[in-house]
Amino acid sequence: MNKISVLVQIFIFILFQFIFLNCKKDDDIPSTSTVHTNIALTSANHLAFPDLIFYNNIWYLTYRESDAHVFGTFSKIKVYKSFDFKVWTEINSYELIDFDLRDPKFSYDEITDNIYLHIPATNTNGFYGVIRKNFIVGFNKQNLQFLSDSLQHTFTLLAKFPNDWLWRPVWHEGILFAGGYKHGNLRFYKYENYNKPPLIFSYLEGNGASEATFKFYGDKIFSIVRRGVDAYFGVGLLSDVMYFDSLSSIVNFEWTSLPFPQLGGPNMVIYNDKAYIGGRTPEFKTVIINYSISNNEIENIEELFSYGDNSYPGMVLHNGYIYGVYYTQSEDLKTFQIRSFLYPITNQ
Repeated sequence: MNKISVLVQIFIFILFQFIFLNCKKDDDIPSTSTVHTNIALTSANHLAFPDLIFYNNIWYLTYRESDAHVFGTFSKIKVYKSFDFKVWTEINSYELIDFDLRDPKFSYDEITDNIYLHIPATNTNGFYGVIRKNFIVGFNKQNLQFLSDSLQHTFTLLAKFPNDWLWRPVWHEGILFAGGYKHGNLRFYKYENYNKPPLIFSYLEGNGASEATFKFYGDKIFSIVRRGVDAYFGVGLLSDVMYFDSLSSIVNFEWTSLPFPQLGGPNMVIYNDKAYIGGRTPEFKTVIINYSISNNEIENIEELFSYGDNSYPGMVLHNGYIYGVYYTQSEDLKTFQIRSFLYPITNQ
């Protein structure tokens, strides 16, 4: 991410927000949501990019706090825990001088029964975005905290792509998968050890391909990708991905374009041939999209409380509900909130 591309992204974001806020007053915006949301945290600071995980009967929430969406004077990653999904207690805070920490994400390795916190970072001194790091932080099961506030371990990247931004790493059968992007090109990485270079098992080139989420269900691997003027939903064979070890070929995905330009912070859970996709729409609303995989149809859209700068939902399927968190501004746009929600799916 060079300085020019960052400034272009900021200009587009501000332009869209200006158009949206001046075309519709808050009272004129119809709400179709039947999903109740709660304010987990609120601040005058910029709270954003949250994620959620449920581990050993405890909920863990992470997000990034700054005084700006980008180019802030500080950047912190916070981690909270909750026993009831209502009351949240801070357990970790991470900060690194001369780096902007962003997009924290959790992952769970079912083989070793360990959870991890992943923190991408980019330099703020000099030319913004020239240097990137992708940290991986372990968890202490005794004191129920992630490891110390020092960031030490990073993913090894390929020499050809030394500054890819790894977004939402996920484990499957002891292997770590992540989408890594830069300059609108997205590579799908397979890590057998984060200390060693990965394999690229697939990719999307051009048109602003960036944030990607993977899910595994049955004999398939699914991906939802933010890509320029579209959101892409992809399906591949899990066996192809798991056995992939070539440097000269790729795993082919079947891609479908969804009508949600720049789906901000795409995430999803898969249940009974349905993908429940969360993200931000062009109207700057956080939504949950009920998407039928077999029919390639959008069956329902739930709009959540959301105003201004918002979305990037963390989503966990648990006991017939999607437990989720996302960020939004308040209705008067004076504060930022991390909100939680429950979305029932077993009766659908």
